[in-house]
Amino acid sequence: MKIALTPLPIMAAAVSTMVVLAAAVIWLAQAQPWTGMRLAATQGGTDVVVLDVAPGGPAAIAGLRPGDRIAAIAGVTLTEQDLVEEPDTLRSYDDMRRFFARQGQFHDALRSGAVTVGVSIADGERLVMLHPAQSRPLATLPVAFWLQVITSAAGMLIGLWVWSLRIRDAAAQLTAVAGTALAVMVFPAAVYSTRDLALPSALFRALAALDHYGAFAFGVAMVSLFYIYPHQIISLRKLLVLPLVMGVWWLADTLRIVFPGPPTGFHLAAFLMLLAFLPAALMQHRLSRHDPGTRAALRWFTLAVAFGTGTFVALVVLPNLFGLQQLTSQANAFVLLLIVFAGIGLSVARYRLFELENWAFGLLYNLAAVIAIFALDALLIFVLAVNRVGALSLALIVVLLAYLPVRDMLRRRHASSEVQQNALFQRVVDVALTPPDLDQNQRWADLLRAAYDPLHLAAGDPVSAPQIVEDGLGLALPAVGGVAAVRLGYARGGRRLFSRADAALARELCAMLAHALESRHAREAGVAEERARIARDMHDNIGAKLLSALHCAGADRKDTMIRDALADFRDIINDTSADARSLEEALADLRVECAERLEAAQIALDWHADEDGRTMLTANAVHTLRSILREAVSNVIRHADARRVVVRVRCDLGRIELSVQDDGRGFLTQAATPAGHGHGLTNIRTRLEALNGNLRLNGSRRGTQLIAAFSVG
Repeated sequence: MKIALTPLPIMAAAVSTMVVLAAAVIWLAQAQPWTGMRLAATQGGTDVVVLDVAPGGPAAIAGLRPGDRIAAIAGVTLTEQDLVEEPDTLRSYDDMRRFFARQGQFHDALRSGAVTVGVSIADGERLVMLHPAQSRPLATLPVAFWLQVITSAAGMLIGLWVWSLRIRDAAAQLTAVAGTALAVMVFPAAVYSTRDLALPSALFRALAALDHYGAFAFGVAMVSLFYIYPHQIISLRKLLVLPLVMGVWWLADTLRIVFPGPPTGFHLAAFLMLLAFLPAALMQHRLSRHDPGTRAALRWFTLAVAFGTGTFVALVVLPNLFGLQQLTSQANAFVLLLIVFAGIGLSVARYRLFELENWAFGLLYNLAAVIAIFALDALLIFVLAVNRVGALSLALIVVLLAYLPVRDMLRRRHASSEVQQNALFQRVVDVALTPPDLDQNQRWADLLRAAYDPLHLAAGDPVSAPQIVEDGLGLALPAVGGVAAVRLGYARGGRRLFSRADAALARELCAMLAHALESRHAREAGVAEERARIARDMHDNIGAKLLSALHCAGADRKDTMIRDALADFRDIINDTSADARSLEEALADLRVECAERLEAAQIALDWHADEDGRTMLTANAVHTLRSILREAVSNVIRHADARRVVVRVRCDLGRIELSVQDDGRGFLTQAATPAGHGHGLTNIRTRLEALNGNLRLNGSRRGTQLIAAFSVG
C-alpha cells in the first residue's frame, strides 16, 4: 500500500530518525574511555590543571585532586592544544595533523587499562597510576553535550516540519535540507567537543569532516533559500553552481590541500556565504515593497539570519579567521543557529505572519543590544587590552547608559505615529450620533481609515467579531447596529500587516459603537415614551378639566377649574421629579377634585376608601391613580348621562384596586369598548401595564363599571 506524503507520516519518520541518530550519538559519547577528571589550561596556557574530579571516579581513586598540574599522560607531555574544543580553531593543517595523532596516542593509552599520569610538584614530578573506565557514565555527559543534541534534533524536526506542510515548494525543500544539515553539523560536534580527554584519531577526523560537511551544506541551503524566497531571483539551475563550488571547497578542506589551514579552508567559506546574503536581501526587499504579506515574511527571515547566523559568524568564525580568541563556546553558538533556523522555518511556513512581523521589531531592538555589547567587549579586550571580566562589565554599563535610552526614544517615536485611541473613541460617539441627513456608514469608514490607513476599504462578508484574514493582509469587521460590515485591506498604506493589536482595537471600537448606538436608541425610546406620557396626561388630566370647565355654568367655578388645569399642566411637566406621597393624602385630594367635577355636572358622588394610612405611593403610582380616576369621571360626564357615581378604593398586599361605577347608559358587550372611549381607555391600559396592572369594564343597560388594579411600588 502506498503511503501518502502527508505531514503525519513525514513527521513520524522524522521523529523516528531523530531518535535513532540521537541514541547513536549518545552511545558513541559513552563508548570512550573515562578518566573522571576535567582538565583546563591555566592562565597563559603554560600548564594543564585538574578543575574537578568525579567522586568515586578513576581519577579520585588514583588520588588526583582539583588543582593538581598534569605534566604528562603515558609519558606524552600534555599541552593546552590537546584540550581544544574544536580542532578547526588551530591555525594550520599541520597543527591539526599533530593534534589528531596525539589524540590517538592518548586514546590508545587510556584503552590499555592502566596509564601513568605525571603530576608536577615543586621539585619535579610524581607519577600516579590511573585505571580509566572503558565507558563513560551517562550522568557525566555535560550540559553542553545535551544542548548540542537538542539543537540538532530541533533543527532537523523544524526543517522537516516545514517541508511536510509544503512538499513541492522549493523553499520548503531547502529548509528541510538546512535542518538536516544542521543536525549533521552539530551531532558530531556534540561528541568531540565534550570528550573526556581523547578520541580515536580516525573517529575524530571523520567527525570533524562530517561537522564541516554539515556546516557547508547548511550555508549552501541557506544562501540558496535566500535567492529563491520569497521571490526567485536566480533560477534553480544556476544555483547548482554554489553547491558544486562549496563541495570542492569542502573536499579540499577535508583532504588538507590547497588551503594552508582551517582559517581559509573552513572559516573563510562560512564568512563568504554570510556575505552572499547581502545582495539577495536587498533584491528581495525591493521586490517585496508592494506586498506587505511577503515583506512581513522577509523581514522576519532577514532578522533571523542577521541575529543567528550573523552573531555566530561574529562570535566564532571571524575570531578564528583573523587569529583572535573565540568569544564563546561552540555549543552556545549552535544555539544561536537554532534560533535563526526556527525563525526561518516559521517564515517559510508563513506561520501567522502578522505575529512574526511584531516579533521582528522586538528582535531587532534586542539584536542591536547584543551586537553593541559584543562589539564593545571585543574592542576593549583586543584593542585596549582590558581583562575579560572588566571588559564585559564595562560594555554592559555603556549599553545600559547609552543604548537603552535611545531604544526607548525609538519606541516612543514609533508609538507616537499611531492614532490616539481617545480621539478614535470620540469619533465613535460621533458616528453613533450621526444626524439623519448624514451617512453613518461613511463616518464609520472615515474613522477606520484614520485608525488603520488601509489601502482598501469595502463592504465585507458577515462576521461575528473583528478578525484577521488572509494571514494579516485583511481585517474583517462585523455589522454593528445599522452600520454595515466592512473589510480593510493592507494596513498603513500597505506598509505592514494587520496584527493582534489591530484586531483588539477593532473589537474595542465595535463594542463602543454598539454601546453608543444602544444608548442612542434607548434615549430615543425614552424620549418617545415621555412624549406619549405627556400626550396621555394632556388628554386625561388637562383635557378632562377643560371639558368640565366647558360644561360649568358659573364663571367663578369655570375660572377655578381652568386654574386647576394649569396646575395639572405644571404637574405633567414636573412629574418625573415628584416625590412619593401617602395613599391617604393622594385619595383626599382626588376625592375633592372628583366631587367638584361631578357637582359641576350635577352628578352625585359616593366615595368609599379602605386604606390603613401607612401605604406610600411612588410618584408614578400617584400619577396613574389620578389619571385613571380623571379619565373615568370624564367618560361618565361626557357619555354616561348618569345621576350617580360610586367610587371604591381598596389597598391590600401592595396592590390598589379602584372601582368607578355609574348608573347611566351602559353597553351590552363586556369585551367591547364604549363609543368615544377608545383613546382614553388605551392610555389607561398603557399606564397600568407599566405598573403590572390590569383593567376590566363591566357594561349593562343599568350603567358601566370600570375596575383597575395595579402595584403601589
